[in-house]
Amino acid sequence: MTIGERIKQEREKLGLTQSDVAKRVGCAIQTVFKYENGIVTNIPLDKISKIANALDVTPAYLMGWNDSGLFQNNLPISEPSNDSGYLNSSYNDTSLKGGYATYSVLNDVSDFNVHTQTGETVDVPFSALSGHSRDDFFVMRVKGDSMYPDYKDGDKVLVLRKSSVDYSGQTGVVLCDSDDHASLKKIEFKEGEEWIRIVSVNPAYPVRRIENANAENFKILGIPKLLIREIAD
Repeated sequence: MTIGERIKQEREKLGLTQSDVAKRVGCAIQTVFKYENGIVTNIPLDKISKIANALDVTPAYLMGWNDSGLFQNNLPISEPSNDSGYLNSSYNDTSLKGGYATYSVLNDVSDFNVHTQTGETVDVPFSALSGHSRDDFFVMRVKGDSMYPDYKDGDKVLVLRKSSVDYSGQTGVVLCDSDDHASLKKIEFKEGEEWIRIVSVNPAYPVRRIENANAENFKILGIPKLLIREIAD
C-alpha cells in the first residue's frame, strides 16, 4: 500500500472529505487529492506529520515503515488494511485454465462496485500479469473512439487496479461523476500546480480540466497493461 492509499484509507475511516483534511493540514484540496492518487509522491516530511496528526495515526504508519495505526496510551495499535484495490475480486470471475487466467469482460464500469458484464470471457497468459495476483486485474471493453487510434471501439483491455498514474501523460481508466461510465484517458498534471487534465488521443474530443473544487469527483480505477484486439478477416 502506498502512502497516498494509506492517507485515503485513514481519511475514509474517519468519515472525512479531502476538504476536511486540507483544512486541518492547511493546504489546497487538490494537494490532498494528488497525495492520495500518487500524483505527488515526494511529500514533505512536515506535511506527512500534519496529515498524520489530522488522521490520528503515526507518520511512520503513513510512510509504510510499520503497520501501526491509531495511538492508544502512546502505543500504536495495529489496524487491518485492505490492499485489494478497486472492483472487488469477485467481479472478475477469474478461474485457472492451464497457463492462463480467465476474466469476464466488464462493460460500462460506472463505479468501484457497479458494472455490467458482456457475457464474454478472455484468457490472459499469466506472463502478462508480471508477478501480480490475477485478482489485481480486471478486463474492460473499450467504448467509443476517443482514444483512437491507440484504442478502438470494442477493444478489450487488461487493467491493473491502481488509484494513481506513474507519470503525467500516462493513460488510465478514469471516472468522473459527470460520466455514465469509466473510460481510458491520458492524465496530465504539473507538480506544484492545482489542476489535472483528462486528454483524449482523438483530437475531436475536448480536453477536460479538473480544478480544486472538482478533485473529489474524479477517480482513477487502474492503468491498462494489455490490449486485446480481434483482427478482422
